[in-house]
Amino acid sequence: MLCHHIYVKGHFVERGDPALGWCVIAWGLIFLEVTGPWMDQLLFWLSLLIACASLSLTLRMHRQPTTSAIQFRAGALAAVAIYLNPELWGIAVGLILIQINTRPAIFREWMMLTIGAVWGGLGAFFVAALLNPTSGPTAFVHPSVLGDVFLFGGTVAWGAFGFIVLMKEQSNKNLRMQNARINSVLFTGSLVAGSCISWGLQTPLEAVFRAPPASPALALPLAFLTVNLIPQWEHHKRNSNRLTNGLFWLFVGTLLVLFTHQIIP
Repeated sequence: MLCHHIYVKGHFVERGDPALGWCVIAWGLIFLEVTGPWMDQLLFWLSLLIACASLSLTLRMHRQPTTSAIQFRAGALAAVAIYLNPELWGIAVGLILIQINTRPAIFREWMMLTIGAVWGGLGAFFVAALLNPTSGPTAFVHPSVLGDVFLFGGTVAWGAFGFIVLMKEQSNKNLRMQNARINSVLFTGSLVAGSCISWGLQTPLEAVFRAPPASPALALPLAFLTVNLIPQWEHHKRNSNRLTNGLFWLFVGTLLVLFTHQIIP
């Protein structure tokens, strides 16, 4: 629901439709992790929810006289999400890239983003210490998407094709929509890219990088990249290209096949 709110209110599209909500659910079910303690799972989903809330705030920055308050809250939420799930440290990079893309030269807003991140991180640390002083943030371990060649091939192929379609449509959109699309991809892409880097390893350099984890976090960038591949009736009325329409329906069929492949051993 929050991703759908970002999709509509963040001006990712001209008018609201359920496409992104459907896409997030489809990809999320494909990467759904059903093992592990329920509390760890709850914290993982809560961290993703807070990360999406941070993204929702940043998409409000377009043509605002000042975004200091937005930056403070976005930084604080991002820090809380990272504390709950250190795998999501890449969203900090995503916020920096969004700031560079939209308002790079305003020092006050950079400071508020930094202060908000510090405030949110310290607040999460002290609250966690009061509730349970013997434990810290949970470290989540997910299987590698490379472990399944069929799944890896499908995600890479459709993610790349969706990115090409998104970039092709950019010139036809207004500046606010262009920024919303780029910022959403930067934020969610950084979220997953960060989880592919391991810190503190006393191993050769190549061991620092790991394969993308097959977790629901991967569903977020894939949904924003491939949402334009979902066939729509209005789209078919404007576009009579049968090859393009066939590829879009092939995408929907592939999602169903991937889902079936995951739930049936």
